[in-house]
Amino acid sequence: MAKANVAIICISKKALLELLCFPGGVIHDIRTDPEKWNPDEIEIVLEHPDLPEMEDGYILLKINPMYIKHTKIVEDEEYSRIERLSVKE
Repeated sequence: MAKANVAIICISKKALLELLCFPGGVIHDIRTDPEKWNPDEIEIVLEHPDLPEMEDGYILLKINPMYIKHTKIVEDEEYSRIERLSVKE
């Protein structure tokens, strides 16, 4: 039997929203494409004022936010911060 280093990662919705730079948002769903066994991306249905306004019943837009990672080294310790640059359709 093959072995792999694998686990289920648990993270609170609030922490995930902070990591994605959408604080105060609401996560409605997290999913992968059921047609793919090993998808390159996950889909997060997210509600936040920075996202386009949609009417009920419409197909949701797929958005690919752009991020930049700021890193600073102080006394051999690395400190990083993620910043969302924009939300693009």
